[in-house]
Amino acid sequence: MLRPQLGRRALPRIASRAARNPRCRFSTQHGYEHELPPVRIVRPVLWSLAAVSTIYIACAAYEVKGDAKSFSTQHGWGTRRTLDSYDQLPKADHRGHRGRTLSQVSYGSPADVLSLWKGLPEAEKMIMGNIALNSSIWLSQRLTSTHFSFFHHVPVVGRNYTMLTSVFGHASGLHLFFNMACLYNFGGDVAYSRTFEGSGSHLAAFYLSSGVVTSLAQHLETVFPRRRFGASLGASGAIMAFIGVFGMSNPDSRIGIILLPGSLPAQEALGWIAAFEAYGMVFGIPFLRWAHTAHLAGLAVGAAYVHFDGKNHLWKPARKFAFSLLQKLNLI
Repeated sequence: MLRPQLGRRALPRIASRAARNPRCRFSTQHGYEHELPPVRIVRPVLWSLAAVSTIYIACAAYEVKGDAKSFSTQHGWGTRRTLDSYDQLPKADHRGHRGRTLSQVSYGSPADVLSLWKGLPEAEKMIMGNIALNSSIWLSQRLTSTHFSFFHHVPVVGRNYTMLTSVFGHASGLHLFFNMACLYNFGGDVAYSRTFEGSGSHLAAFYLSSGVVTSLAQHLETVFPRRRFGASLGASGAIMAFIGVFGMSNPDSRIGIILLPGSLPAQEALGWIAAFEAYGMVFGIPFLRWAHTAHLAGLAVGAAYVHFDGKNHLWKPARKFAFSLLQKLNLI
């Protein structure tokens, strides 16, 4: 469960590119100097706001479209029927309770796995699909020996879209394993909490948006010049947001912290994790190149989302807006 910063590996390529747009001076360890552009702040913030809004509306539209189709099928209507109001949309039957997961069946053949996949609730499809996607991206990088620069966010380069794509990049197999293990362990409880109620679309919107927000937080840390070249990647900012949701939704549950014996009550564990990440963000921890700012931001996002009722203040308005938009486009 970590989001590393890969400053030295990314430095040569970044320095050569940034040198073509001179604004501020940078000295390398070999004594050479390059003129570098300053790290942008306003554009990444505006891009992040637009990205989060787009993600929520797109995921809400996908769910609303599915609900409308389900409603049409249940009532025996034709292939198209315009709904009069948002209140006519039903709650999908598969939300709010858990089905069988991939770990609860025996695998006889690929057809059995495919059949199980089709029967999984949408929230569990989101979790398992995300694990498969992250694993595929990491494996393709290793098999092709290709450095996918668009899965690394480097603040000084100025590519805003990598604040989203970097969520799917991982530095090593161990990095991937820890992140996906945490996603698998916490994802189910978060998906069926009162905040998400088994909605895969809501869960996907929150996961992707948390990834963008935590990447932005890590980006803003680069007001310190020495951190401008740190290439960050990994899903741990978004996963920390899941842990924040879990701790706020299940305060009496217990969480075990990696490398420490025993476990702690969830909310107490959140406090200790936040203190550790805050210390690492301010003072740094030798030989531990973690993106502490992204981790701390993730915890804050998850806790705030539950505390301020993100379901009713963000997700439901996004669904209503998406319904109005689809209705105007004559898609429902």
